[in-house]
This record gives sequence, structure tokens and C-alpha cells, in this order.
Amino acid sequence: MIGGVRRLPVVKDGGKLVGIIALDDLLMLLGSEMGNIATALSRGLRRARI
Repeated sequence: MIGGVRRLPVVKDGGKLVGIIALDDLLMLLGSEMGNIATALSRGLRRARI
């Protein structure tokens, strides 16, 4: 955690608030993407052995 910040506002170019992203949201997304990468690598390795 950088400087205790856990949530960041998401704004449009004009500064209008369109949402808030939390550190927990980013960590969940990162974990999901890492799982997808691991699955793709595993499938690729299985194909390479055939």
C-alpha cells in the first residue's frame, strides 16, 4: 500500500467522477489474470510435448 491509499477516484477528462477503484479490486483482477496466464502456459506446454 502506497501512503495508505486504498481507493482512487476514476474521472473523465472534465473531472467528472465516474467511479472509484479499490486496491482490493485491482488485486482480485491481477489474481484472475495471473490464473489465465498460468492456464494458457500450461496448455501450451502440453501441446509442445505432443
